Amino acid sequence: MIMLLLIFLQDVSGQAWGPSFYAGNIIRHRENLAFDQPKFIFGGEYEYRVAANETSLWQRFWRMPDFTHHFQLASFGNPDQLGYTFAYYPSLSFKMFSIGKSTFRFQAGSGLVWITKPFDKIENTKNNAIGTHLNNITAFTFENKYVIHQRWELELGFQLLHYSNGAAHTPNSGINIGSFKAGVKYRYQPKVGKLAVLSGQFVQYIEEEKASFLSKISTEINIGIGFKQIKPDGGQNFIVPQLSMLLSHRTMQYFHLIAGIRSEYNYARNYFLRSLFFEKSEARRQSFDHEILVGADLIFGKIFARISNTLSMPILNARDDWQLSHRLGLFYKITPRSHIGVSMKSRKFVAEYLSINVGIKI
Repeated sequence: MIMLLLIFLQDVSGQAWGPSFYAGNIIRHRENLAFDQPKFIFGGEYEYRVAANETSLWQRFWRMPDFTHHFQLASFGNPDQLGYTFAYYPSLSFKMFSIGKSTFRFQAGSGLVWITKPFDKIENTKNNAIGTHLNNITAFTFENKYVIHQRWELELGFQLLHYSNGAAHTPNSGINIGSFKAGVKYRYQPKVGKLAVLSGQFVQYIEEEKASFLSKISTEINIGIGFKQIKPDGGQNFIVPQLSMLLSHRTMQYFHLIAGIRSEYNYARNYFLRSLFFEKSEARRQSFDHEILVGADLIFGKIFARISNTLSMPILNARDDWQLSHRLGLFYKITPRSHIGVSMKSRKFVAEYLSINVGIKI
């Protein structure tokens, strides 16, 4: 089955570029958002799609996803309170299914955005959704790519956009946008599927797949520093040191399951509890979090995404409640056994903090 997956002809997207436009509105996800709801939001992107590499095993494993650079210019529809956006983000687009000349795809991307009108406690108190100029942009798109001609393709779809600084600076409710998107691309180098010369890569892949269950397990030590600002808006900044001990199982070459334990010390929580006149020792005790972690690594060459859930249990901590948190990280492999990246912790779909993490496999 693995051999068939690697050798069968696959559709390969060539180099292409073109504009796209989207129109929609803000999805108000919190009642306390103070800005005036715009009537309409409009934005545009220039997109450049890189030609796929047919000899790359990770690209073949994920069925030859499209890799695209996006340059975005948009208005939030409320220039006085929310302003405009200037963004860049890369994305991967995965094929879902095809019908005739139409290919339905799911696209996910994340990058950086500059927002012209963040919160200001004197000049712009209405924008209690975005607290900084520089933010993260995350985009999810469901689209239909229709081939009009050998050189031209039309794209139609629905897009969700999220703008946030990950609670690194308050306020940070974030802005969510739902929109319809349309675009056209000129295909500079149309390509068709062909047999790729995999040779040594293919042999290595087969050998790794044949390895025993235990030989696919490795241990990882992961350390990180989170950054969190407390309320009121513009309040003090605190760090959140973290340590994780993880087991990683190479379930498939580009999909690994992970599990382990992680601990963190939240200086912001300690400050808050001390302000409520908790004893110093009790505030310190309740500022520790010890959690059980389960998740997965999705590997795209030297880049991988880590998606995980953590459960904080009363038996492990000073508090009486069970708390489920989520973490999403993007990492770069420095060496085969070390990586560095950025991750975000959230609870009930609200960001807690951003952190820089370093992992070492032993």
